[in-house]
Amino acid sequence: MEKRSKRNLLEELTKIISESLKNNVFSGCSIGYLNFEKGKAYQHTHHFGCTDRHEEGRRVDKATIYDLASLTKPLVTALSVMTLVEKGKLRLEDELGKYFNEIRSEIGMIRLSMLLSHSSGLPAHKPYYKVLAECQQSDRNEAIVRLICSENLVFQPGSNTLYSDLGFILLGCLLEKITKKSLADFWQEEIAQPMGLQKKLFFPGPGDLGSEVYAVTGVCNWSGKRLCGIVHDDNCRMLGGVAGHAGLFGTASGVLSLLENLLLQYRGIKKHPAYGADILREFLTKRSGSTWTYGFDTPSLGTSSSGRLFSATTVGHLGFTGTSFWLDIAKGLAIVLLTNRVLMGDDPAPIRRLRPLLHDTIMKYLTKDEDPIEQN
Repeated sequence: MEKRSKRNLLEELTKIISESLKNNVFSGCSIGYLNFEKGKAYQHTHHFGCTDRHEEGRRVDKATIYDLASLTKPLVTALSVMTLVEKGKLRLEDELGKYFNEIRSEIGMIRLSMLLSHSSGLPAHKPYYKVLAECQQSDRNEAIVRLICSENLVFQPGSNTLYSDLGFILLGCLLEKITKKSLADFWQEEIAQPMGLQKKLFFPGPGDLGSEVYAVTGVCNWSGKRLCGIVHDDNCRMLGGVAGHAGLFGTASGVLSLLENLLLQYRGIKKHPAYGADILREFLTKRSGSTWTYGFDTPSLGTSSSGRLFSATTVGHLGFTGTSFWLDIAKGLAIVLLTNRVLMGDDPAPIRRLRPLLHDTIMKYLTKDEDPIEQN
């Protein structure tokens, strides 16, 4: 990519994001993109605004850490399930009842593949935190499994698609049951650390870093604490900040680096000790009759937040806090947008308008002079 085009791209991004900051879409954001030139990967990140409203926080920079919200689903939970499938400890066709003996309803017949592809029939979301508040912290995982398994299904498992937090909460609980470790520890040890990402992507604990490096997402509605290094999702927060549907935090370069690793692993250029390229390809392949792979979304024709220029071999995900990523496997490109849009209000319309504009703006530059990835 020529230096002039990079400069022009930054000028366009600055114009777009300055308007968003002026309109209080978020207080700050980080944009990252990955492209390949002459077979080598290059990461670029740009940072705008502040970590809190009205410049009460510090300026956003490369060290700013965001609540990644539902990016946890593909990047943590799906990859963790994939690792256990690779090791033979889980099978995609396994039913939930095999692992949770207490399930006596038709929910016990839901297959793991259905949970991963949002075709289980479970409801999208329930405010379980209100009930969990009455339980001891150590009892809350078991309690939320019981609560989910008492729900009525929206449709017969496998017959339709409905994006569901509940399915990924169950997957997180299942992973902890099988590994006998917290989801955070298993993911860090098996997946993140071998890629050197443990300092860029993690589930925050009480002693992790200083609060000034986190983008603020609001105030806890029962404790009154600022959500700064504390997960925004109410159910996840009540579960201690670690769950299968939310809880991961990270930097823009951290998300980009994970996507770069996935791309190189997919193409057989790089290897991961916990899983192979074949199963990664399976997990990143769109399921028949759905926009979902196992844990990852794909662009919807004509209406995708990814814009108009990603190819059909693209996977990605959105996060409620104002985060997203899209990885174009065929073109060898990725774009990451991290914001704290929930700090400024509940209306999702402004970020919905921003996402496709931003992605198209970056993709026009990234696809000017494409270079194929060198295959070994």
